[in-house]
Amino acid sequence: VKFYQAFKQRFDKPSEDYVHLRMQLMVEALVQSIEKAGSSEPLAVALQLENADVGMAGQRGKMRAQDHQFQQPLVVGVMAKQGGTDVPFDVEGSGYGFKTVKHFKASDVAMPSNCKMSRPAL
Repeated sequence: VKFYQAFKQRFDKPSEDYVHLRMQLMVEALVQSIEKAGSSEPLAVALQLENADVGMAGQRGKMRAQDHQFQQPLVVGVMAKQGGTDVPFDVEGSGYGFKTVKHFKASDVAMPSNCKMSRPAL
C-alpha cells in the first residue's frame, strides 16, 4: 500500500498511473548489480546480476544464475470496483482496480531451464 501511495504522489495524473511491481523489482536488481560491480561494464554487471535478490513492497524476486531468468511470485487478479479492503486503489482514474484472487510462490511457477548459456571467458 505504501509503495503505491508513494507512486501516486509522484505520478498523480491518471495517464501516468502505470506501475508494475515486477518491473520495479527488475530495475532494482539492475541497480543493485551495478552498485555491487562498482561499474556499468556489462560483464561485471552480469556477474553480479546472477546473485541479485531484491525486495520491495512485501514482494521478493531473484535472478536464476543458470539462465538469467528473474524468478518472482505470480499474482493473479481481476478488475473490480474500487472500495473496501479488496480494491483500495483504482487505476487510471477509472474507479476500478485490481483484486487479488490467487498468489503463487515463485517456486511454484518457476519453469525448468534447459539453457546452455555460453559464458564469456573470465
